[in-house]
Amino acid sequence: MFTNSEKPRKRKTFRSSVVTNKATTDLTELFEKFVQSKKAAGRSKATISIYYFHFSVIKRYSEVNDVDLNVKKLDVDDFRDFIIYMLEDHVKFGGHPFKKEEHMEVGLKPRTANDVLKTLRQIYQFIVREGVIDKSPLDQIESVKHTEKPIDIMTPDEVRNFFASLNLRKYSEFRDYVIANFLLDSLCRINETLLLRRHDFDFEGNFVRIRAEVTKSRIARIAPFQRRTGKLIQELIAENETFNTDFIFLANHGEPLKANHFRNQLRRYAKRMGMRRHFNPHLFRHTGATWFLEQGGDLRTLQTILGHADLRMTMRYTHLTGRSIAASHEQFSPLNNIIGKLNKPRKI
Repeated sequence: MFTNSEKPRKRKTFRSSVVTNKATTDLTELFEKFVQSKKAAGRSKATISIYYFHFSVIKRYSEVNDVDLNVKKLDVDDFRDFIIYMLEDHVKFGGHPFKKEEHMEVGLKPRTANDVLKTLRQIYQFIVREGVIDKSPLDQIESVKHTEKPIDIMTPDEVRNFFASLNLRKYSEFRDYVIANFLLDSLCRINETLLLRRHDFDFEGNFVRIRAEVTKSRIARIAPFQRRTGKLIQELIAENETFNTDFIFLANHGEPLKANHFRNQLRRYAKRMGMRRHFNPHLFRHTGATWFLEQGGDLRTLQTILGHADLRMTMRYTHLTGRSIAASHEQFSPLNNIIGKLNKPRKI
């Protein structure tokens, strides 16, 4: 019963409709759903970009070979053909509007092919959970066998020559000098580094907090650095005072520096120095991690600094040079326990 001043609320009427729940079987559409699920799970933008890159390979395969990407039709034989295509026919950067022809390589490396397969397995696991198909054909597909190459690192002379080649009076080269020092010292990834802000740094304790949202693993960690590196970063901050930003590493006009810009800078420096090796930001991380071990650091500490959940990943990332192995063997050889007793002067 309503009083004179009260009026019943009008209820919104809904038109009844029949809802159809017809699941798509198109792999491209299912991939987009997979990506949405990963975004909802908090995957980083870098990880999402990798998903798109890997999926572009099978998209290209379907276009070149006129393959229907219907998950009800794709079978084990299709994926075996796809692996052969990746290894022998796929053109890296094929069709890219800005890549030069000399940068386009035919055939993916076995490790890259396995990375693509790993992403496809995740996509198919999602599709099975969604109830679109009962079983993934990739369950019967083996990874491509390949030989793990030793991780490439720089020599001390190469690092010294690189630092000496930079004109520290020029802002861009001083900034890159600071970044390179920080990468080598903290062992951070380039994408993590460029997203750091002023409040992430503790210059009294000489460490930086790598926030979870910028790490590859989405797990926060602490990365130490030397006092000298901290002073370089503070000098760069002072250099950028005129820009109203909390970011540390800035482009010439004050916007946050992009990873690709730094990569291109390294290529330019390498060409200027006559350096023939592949010069990239991760080279500093590999080099620093290897030097950490060679100078007596332990694997567990290194694992924590690098942010690896699995110690095996740390062991893969870092390798000891033949010279350091020989030096360690010279010091700790079992023969050292008896060599004094056996090393007697010979009779003439």
